[in-house]
Amino acid sequence: MRPFLSLTSYANRTATRRNCLAAHAFGTALLEASQNYPRELSHQGIVVIAASLGGMHAIESVLAVAPKELPVPIVVVQHLSDQQPSWFVDILAPRVRLPVRWIQHCDPLCTGVVHVAPVGHHVVVDEQRRALLLDTPRINHSRPAADPLFTSAAMHYGSGTIAVVLTGRLCDGASGARVVQRAGGVVIAQDPATCTAPGMPQAAIAAGGVHFVLPPAAIARALVALTMMPGARAMFGWPRAA
Repeated sequence: MRPFLSLTSYANRTATRRNCLAAHAFGTALLEASQNYPRELSHQGIVVIAASLGGMHAIESVLAVAPKELPVPIVVVQHLSDQQPSWFVDILAPRVRLPVRWIQHCDPLCTGVVHVAPVGHHVVVDEQRRALLLDTPRINHSRPAADPLFTSAAMHYGSGTIAVVLTGRLCDGASGARVVQRAGGVVIAQDPATCTAPGMPQAAIAAGGVHFVLPPAAIARALVALTMMPGARAMFGWPRAA
């Protein structure tokens, strides 16, 4: 039995899913409409993504339609074993359109680039919009962990933060998602029914920090619409990123 789940949380998730059926269709329509409008390239924002078990496939699906002109950086935390080298970036890079890089300490966060946290380090963003690597203790049994990234993004990007919680065990990302929500950002969780391991999105949903629950393909469309279509954030009920 997972201690963070309850009958109430399942009921809330069911209600959220009803609303997200419309959001899924709406996100698809926004993506299609965005092809006919000028791209909104001036605002400051960030997409932060967290995943664990089953994350490679989910991340690939979420980034599948992201164009090279994406006007925000993407920072990814994937729980990886520190007992052996990881080929995560090498595997992901040829499967998506955007450049994919391991993060080096103090790297500037570049728009249209997927920045991946290396094995054995937490990643946070600072006031200069750089990625910093930390060797602090594990959080939620993981290093890198989602919560430090989500919290720092909310602190420095505010309402421009879009946080995505994908498949994974346990509850990493749930606390950080609440911080993003309180900062005015947008939080999207993968539909647990589509997850290899539903624990992480279920925990975020149960904590009350999630705005949309969507399958990976719909998350992909929502990210493009929210970052590139003029007025899309307002249509979803969020202010334009500062």
